[in-house]
Amino acid sequence: LQELVQETIRSVLSTGLHPLGIVCDQGPNNRACLSRLGVSSDHPYFHLDGRRYLVFYDPPHLLKNNRNNLKNSGVVFMEVKEVQWNHIKDFHVQDTKLPIRLARKLKKKYIELPGIKNMSVRLAAQTLSRSVTKGISMFFDKLYNAFNSSSIKHTAPMRYAVTGVSGHMRFFDTALQKLSSIKSKYNSILPCVDGWIQNINALRLLWSECQLQFLFTARLNQDC
Repeated sequence: LQELVQETIRSVLSTGLHPLGIVCDQGPNNRACLSRLGVSSDHPYFHLDGRRYLVFYDPPHLLKNNRNNLKNSGVVFMEVKEVQWNHIKDFHVQDTKLPIRLARKLKKKYIELPGIKNMSVRLAAQTLSRSVTKGISMFFDKLYNAFNSSSIKHTAPMRYAVTGVSGHMRFFDTALQKLSSIKSKYNSILPCVDGWIQNINALRLLWSECQLQFLFTARLNQDC
């Protein structure tokens, strides 16, 4: 896999294009390959033939992994807040009894995840959405938006392009603090959380060095 990555980059360079990095999911083979190349959350790049290449993990996959980890084992958030899947289930039960629901898009199937529903990005986004945060403390909706922008302006928080005044970098400062506080029950950082940290650090490097007017972050997804 490492040889294929290097061969592909060299092939792209031979056309006259200059790739800035790569995007992949967090499959075991991908993570092992990137580890051998020296990539980590604090070092989100590798060098080849004297050039540096940033590495992003696919944000939709990270979002699904966040949801699946929460469902399977729960997490400890900001050191004192333990979040369990039952919190979402209980919130949904109470929310359905309200005359005006706080999270009207949150449906029973999003919580039970029958069949292969656990692979759906849309269902993961609905479960970890801004409307649900009105009932429980989570911020992944905003974080995912920050890596899924495709327009200059948008009504959703952070869903607009990165610019010099968009506020993304200030949000990432806060996000890094919160992400660093999320642990599993075994007191170790989760690969998907580590992946978000790596993406933020890579995006900061991309933004600071490329001198862009604006950046649509959806272009950093495997399927933009």
